[in-house]
Amino acid sequence: MLKGYAKNNSSSSLVDAVSFFCQMRNDSVQPVVYNFTYLLKLCGDNSDLRWGKLIHAQLILNGFSSNLFAMTGVVNMYAKCRQIHEAYKMFDRMPVRDVVSWNTIIAAYAQNGLSSVALELLLRMQEEGKRPDSITVVTILPACADIVSLRIGKSIHAYVLRAGFESLVNVSTALVDMYFKCEAVGIARLIFDRMSNRNVVSWNSVIDGYVQSGDVEEAMSVFQMMLDQGVEPTNVTVMGALHACADLGDLERGMFIHKLVDEFKINSDVSVMNSLISMYSKCKKVDTAAAIFERMKVKTLVSWNAMILGLSQNGRVYEALNYFVEMQWQNIKPDSFSLVSVVPALAELSVVRQAKWIHGLVIRNYFDDNVYVMTALVDMYAKCGAVHTARKLFEMMNERHVTTWNAMIDGPRSLHKNYSRMLGCEEMWTSQRGNTKEEAS
Repeated sequence: MLKGYAKNNSSSSLVDAVSFFCQMRNDSVQPVVYNFTYLLKLCGDNSDLRWGKLIHAQLILNGFSSNLFAMTGVVNMYAKCRQIHEAYKMFDRMPVRDVVSWNTIIAAYAQNGLSSVALELLLRMQEEGKRPDSITVVTILPACADIVSLRIGKSIHAYVLRAGFESLVNVSTALVDMYFKCEAVGIARLIFDRMSNRNVVSWNSVIDGYVQSGDVEEAMSVFQMMLDQGVEPTNVTVMGALHACADLGDLERGMFIHKLVDEFKINSDVSVMNSLISMYSKCKKVDTAAAIFERMKVKTLVSWNAMILGLSQNGRVYEALNYFVEMQWQNIKPDSFSLVSVVPALAELSVVRQAKWIHGLVIRNYFDDNVYVMTALVDMYAKCGAVHTARKLFEMMNERHVTTWNAMIDGPRSLHKNYSRMLGCEEMWTSQRGNTKEEAS
């Protein structure tokens, strides 16, 4: 029963599993080690640290604190709850460690953005006489990609060949992904073409790899090849293909993929619908994007951001601002991307009063140290004619990108270009916004 709850993997299953475990204890049934490993897996999968600590305490009380399987489950639970130091503390106390234990702690660091530490642990693992298996390889290759270390990636590839893991589809797929992310596109494609067995994840890695490397036409070619071979796309496949269509501005193929979304019944996936909104917006069909947005039963912050950016990029600045205000009325807190999307719309209006309003919002939401948001503000003030304010913000920035310098250099030119527009824009904004301007401010 506990194993069944663990496989179900939901928050309700966790409550039911714990309740069932308590019932088992009330019936004086002595727990075995696997009872705890199933419960710890559920806690980790649901990132429920409170229940995880309680299960850990019960595990100790029942005398399993030195059990290899139980303590590996504890390490995994803390890692998935993003308590990396606790996970390592438990790992370090283990009197005996096997390859699974090492894989668990390496994955803990690799999956939480601490790739360098994960690679150091891989060396320690070998120094302690443990030979990495295929799971170790699949775990550590994303860490190489994360730090863009082609040299280490190639050394792991050499180990894969010596150990005879190259025929395993998950290992080859991880290698493809690593090479793409390390910008070795040719090697990535060579490995993919030589794979005797491929799963949908393999195809997704290649499509996404080409999109990220800027070769969106090849990404679409691989997507079509995948369909021709009868491989059913997943939501990840579709999002990669829609990204490619958006970058190409290819409305025809974008609409074809939209039909596939309905055909494969993944139109309830909010991430897929967000990708459709972005694709239609970039293909200048922002009304279609808006229709999709309005039909969505569940809207995330990403949905709002995609819609605001789409309207802003298509010159529909008033509508973009209306969506931004409506988003806040619905108690959805903007993030840095929301602000970077809406600030250019205000720059188009060239109204200093509204520029100050969004600047105040940036400060209240603690984004005044975000280089992308501050660059957008510098550009906005410059386009609104407030070049001195733009320069003041520019001087206050601790970090500047080349885009920041470009915005400041272009500032005086923007002042002359936009001066005539500025004169009548304040009145236009007031008439467009009507009664809602007071609430917005």
